[in-house]
Amino acid sequence: MKLTNIFPQLKTEKLPVKRSQETAASAPTGAAQTGDRVDLSSSTQDIQRVKEVLAQTPEVRLEKIRALKGQIERGEYQVDAQAVADRMLQSLLSDSRLIS
Repeated sequence: MKLTNIFPQLKTEKLPVKRSQETAASAPTGAAQTGDRVDLSSSTQDIQRVKEVLAQTPEVRLEKIRALKGQIERGEYQVDAQAVADRMLQSLLSDSRLIS
């Protein structure tokens, strides 16, 4: 299962790298700077955690596919048209709120 555009409304901020005055003054020009620090906003950190979880999640859930195939073969799989229509409307409404 691919999940794309999960957080289209979230925008990440590019934060400037802050260098302490002591480190900047004491380091010779061209030398490696060791005092640099980057602070990420909490929403950026949350997005990074979600990306890591999604990277570990398989795209295909084989156990679910096998169960559904078995139901179809036995003629037990029934589609609830009302539930499908409700989900389609919910998706349409939530998408339109994100775009506006």
